[in-house]
Amino acid sequence: MGYSIDTHHLPRLRNYQEAQDEFNRLTPVRGAQENMRRLAKRSEQHKWIMHEIRDGVEVYITGLYSTELIAYYPTHKEISVGGWWSTSTKEFIWKVGGDMVVNYNSRHYVPEHFPDNNQVNGFINGMPIQMHKVYKYGYDNVALEPEKHPTITKYKINRKKMNEARKPYKSFIDYVKTMNNLIHETTDIIEYNLNNRVTLNQVITEGESAYWSVYCMVARESTHRLYSNNFGWKRYDKAMFASIDKYIKQCSVDVLEVVS
Repeated sequence: MGYSIDTHHLPRLRNYQEAQDEFNRLTPVRGAQENMRRLAKRSEQHKWIMHEIRDGVEVYITGLYSTELIAYYPTHKEISVGGWWSTSTKEFIWKVGGDMVVNYNSRHYVPEHFPDNNQVNGFINGMPIQMHKVYKYGYDNVALEPEKHPTITKYKINRKKMNEARKPYKSFIDYVKTMNNLIHETTDIIEYNLNNRVTLNQVITEGESAYWSVYCMVARESTHRLYSNNFGWKRYDKAMFASIDKYIKQCSVDVLEVVS
């Protein structure tokens, strides 16, 4: 669990009136800005509420350290994580504004090992957001400008296309299976010696002449110390095939199709 601020003494400010009342209730700390109050304990200067006039409107802004997080207007509130996607930021926004900030999980929208081009960092009250932008919400926590939130595209694998993408690598995969049967899984990692840097794509561009070098590369990546066996080496064959399949997927984004 990551470090986060203590939120026990932070008030819940559900609307503009409550933010205004809280600001007026608090007394300024000597030496601090006249328009700023400490929102939790007076000793915690990094949690604050501030009063400003913006475009002729009285606004109450709450924030953490030097970052504005929630601005209370008479008609709505504006929320931003201020570029800080941290546990402290999310906890502050939830405790003070009652706004749920949730992480974006790429695997819910893009199959594993494929690049994700969705420009989304997370969600506030169920709406996708980017961490450097400000978003307007009503005091019922509903987004007021949904068109300004980023869109998310969900993808799935076209199995027929994926099988076609794997076909050029079939002979190499068969080679790996054969070598794994011939070379014991506890073989020392130094046996998979490599003199030059190689990539999996060389089994396509160079053919069988590259098979051994690429096999050694994949085997080295999948061989680890086995602590339960006197720190001996163990090659994990399943990890080898997973690594090969991961590479094929990363080079085959055209097998993805949009989920309607």
